[in-house]
Amino acid sequence: MKREQVPGFVSRILERRPVRWAPPERLVGDYDGRERTLQVFLADAADQRRLLVTIDQHRPALEAAAGGPFVVLFHSVRQTTERYGDVLRSFFRPITAPREAAPPAEQCVDAADGNGPHRQVA
Repeated sequence: MKREQVPGFVSRILERRPVRWAPPERLVGDYDGRERTLQVFLADAADQRRLLVTIDQHRPALEAAAGGPFVVLFHSVRQTTERYGDVLRSFFRPITAPREAAPPAEQCVDAADGNGPHRQVA
């Protein structure tokens, strides 16, 4: 795993919450691991310990990719919506289509046309 893959991996193991490396211009103060600060959004206080345990299960591989120990900053749902709307708008979230949006596969047939095969309702 490479450093740039860490936020995506952490997002997947934390139920697809938005995760990013903290931008240096938004960090205040100087502390060890500042350049390796990971922000986790939409994480209320009640969930943070459980989420940290999940991160800790993968910590050796994550630290190897990050280049050393990293710091995790959690932002609650309220903080995220009030202060980090840009993160929410830019973060990719998979959208699941409602079941009625596509017919079941057993009710479809593949029909060929000039553009290739297409699934149609039988």
